[in-house]
Amino acid sequence: NKRLQESVDSLAFLSEKYDSVVQKLCEIEEAKRLASPKNEVAELKHFAILNKQNLNDLEQYSRRDCLEIRGVPLPEISGHNEDIVDTVMKVVESTDVELDEDDISTCNRLPLRKKLNSLARLHMKRRPESPPSIIVKFVSRNKRDEVYRARSKLKGVTSADLGYKATNKLFIAESLTSFNKELFGKCLEAKRNLRYK
Repeated sequence: NKRLQESVDSLAFLSEKYDSVVQKLCEIEEAKRLASPKNEVAELKHFAILNKQNLNDLEQYSRRDCLEIRGVPLPEISGHNEDIVDTVMKVVESTDVELDEDDISTCNRLPLRKKLNSLARLHMKRRPESPPSIIVKFVSRNKRDEVYRARSKLKGVTSADLGYKATNKLFIAESLTSFNKELFGKCLEAKRNLRYK
């Protein structure tokens, strides 16, 4: 019994010492963390950047079935509701792609931006009367890709060919997130500045 009691006392002592060492290690780790808030701020910034990138990637992924049609003027009679689907059909018809209304999931005008960054303002100076784009979501990605591949057939086609008074050039473009659109704009600007072809 005496030996058993000594073993129990010894284990209790070792257990106390172990708990004490673990507690001191935790205190040291906490002190390190509090002593270096820069590391914590850097970690939080990194975490925020990763979340922003992930959000951008998700938003871009959600646009995988979408295209934007640019250059189509707003209705010439104010207050007149335009038939966006009909307009989209006419633009796509100009590319020689067969499109049914059933191929379009939804389409609408993108809202005008209220707050423009400097790059966008520079772009707007060149085309001050640029109408808001039309975003088109297709039911099938194959149909969307077919329309996108045929976009070069719009070369020389203007809004006047659709029955508008204005003669805006028409374009079909990828539907990019704000971040990706800005990045693409910077790439185009660098390409122009470096005279890269």
